[in-house]
Amino acid sequence: MEELRLDRDTVLLMIMQYLKSNSLLESFKTLQQESKIAFRIVQSQGEICKAVMEGAWTKVLALLKNVALPDKLIGMLYSQFIEELCSKKEFDLATFLLQKHGQKLMICDKARYTQLVGMLKSKKAEIGDILNQRKKLVDAICSWTTELNSNTRLIDLIKAGILAEGESTICHTQARQSEPIVEELKSQDKPKDIATETPVLRVPQVIENEEIKESQNDVESKAPNETTSYIRIPTKKKFSDMKYHVKIAKYTLDGNTLITGSMDGFVELLNASTLELRKDIKYQEQKKFMLHEEGVLALDITSDSTMICAGDEIGTLKVWRISDGKCLRKLAYAHTHPITCCKFMAKNSQVVSGCQGGRIRIHGLKSAALLKEYRGHTAYIIDLVLLDSDNTLVTASADSTIRFWDLPSGVQRIKITPREGSSINSMSLHPNNPERLLICNNCTELIVINRKGEVQQRIETEEKMKSDFTEAYYTPDGKWIYAAAQNLRLYVFDANDGKLIRVLERVHRSTIFGIAIHPKEAKAVTYGNDGYLLLWEG
Repeated sequence: MEELRLDRDTVLLMIMQYLKSNSLLESFKTLQQESKIAFRIVQSQGEICKAVMEGAWTKVLALLKNVALPDKLIGMLYSQFIEELCSKKEFDLATFLLQKHGQKLMICDKARYTQLVGMLKSKKAEIGDILNQRKKLVDAICSWTTELNSNTRLIDLIKAGILAEGESTICHTQARQSEPIVEELKSQDKPKDIATETPVLRVPQVIENEEIKESQNDVESKAPNETTSYIRIPTKKKFSDMKYHVKIAKYTLDGNTLITGSMDGFVELLNASTLELRKDIKYQEQKKFMLHEEGVLALDITSDSTMICAGDEIGTLKVWRISDGKCLRKLAYAHTHPITCCKFMAKNSQVVSGCQGGRIRIHGLKSAALLKEYRGHTAYIIDLVLLDSDNTLVTASADSTIRFWDLPSGVQRIKITPREGSSINSMSLHPNNPERLLICNNCTELIVINRKGEVQQRIETEEKMKSDFTEAYYTPDGKWIYAAAQNLRLYVFDANDGKLIRVLERVHRSTIFGIAIHPKEAKAVTYGNDGYLLLWEG
């Protein structure tokens, strides 16, 4: 019997498809980075084509997220995206995209790039035949990608590959030039050592993309440097006199859902990858939402991702069941001031919350009764953290103090003033070391203190014109610190030595409200006064 073998690149591509089909995305990304193989297989070309023709660009980007696209095709994609943003008067987001992907746009079509620059300067959209342009883009995407019709297991893929190559009895691959993709891609450099095409998988291609070239042993610890999803939430009509802004956002522990609370009282579940409303949840598909009478300022999610606790501007706490959107408990006037933070405790049977009046209260969810109240802070509560198996409560306040409380007795154990007279904006506990607290004040320096209030670390930028930080948080693995500043930049620091790793310029047009950090991957979502949610990835 004649021995049949597959070339290295084809086998690697099969393994990558297996990893992707089984949602082993970190292993998939690592293999793609280290092998330099361009992954060109999509689950459904039809779904991508439909999204392009409908102009659903955030969905298109999500579907092509793990596909290695050539610079020219990326240029075509973003040129169309930016042009249609201009037609909708979304000039700020269009400018942001043009600055980020301008080089690839020039490679694609310098004349069109110049036209886009002119549109953004004049604030006037000169739109051509959008339908025809979308069709060209669809042709380019279909020519470059390959659809695999089933989630085939690895062994089935290898068997199919051997059978496909068996007809020609070729053991090793022969070099040949790839056929042109589309007219716009003819000048793209083609690899010379590639496999003979089979019906199972499209031929892999070695790509010269800097982002793919990068490889690290620990991909999950990579700091974010690119925005992959953009969404601007339209003003809802429920409260016509209130502008819609996300005021709080948190990921579920599995990282699949981003939950947001907004100024018009809506609590919504978004897809963590695309930032689009999750339509697979029945009540959201039917446009029935979890709703508060006033703006939602505080959120917490149970560890099993089954319930949400939300606090609003009129001091009401509501506990929602995620699966059906049902309100399980409403605590009207849990506080007499707007609620700024809340957390589940005592095996989800109680909720501790803080308000703008400086009070901290614990309510029982079964009885809906006030169980305890802690007094001492003289300004609104910024955040609270539970320690020592829920026996210790740590609270941070705008009165410049951090206080440690004994929960059973209600006695204040420790009072720390990191900076006298400087309001605390955020507090973050190191996930692996409860003795380290990251404090963000209204100043140009972050500090890390221990439980005694002793400064363990000082963190700042080396910029000449420094800006005050507005909030800062550890990542769940404790390796990075994400910090937002008044200059609308997002800074990424190494948590161990405080070294500045990356600066993301002008992530929003106006005030950054907050940062939500993904629990498992190198992702972060920022939200601000401009109404945008931005997803950043490494």
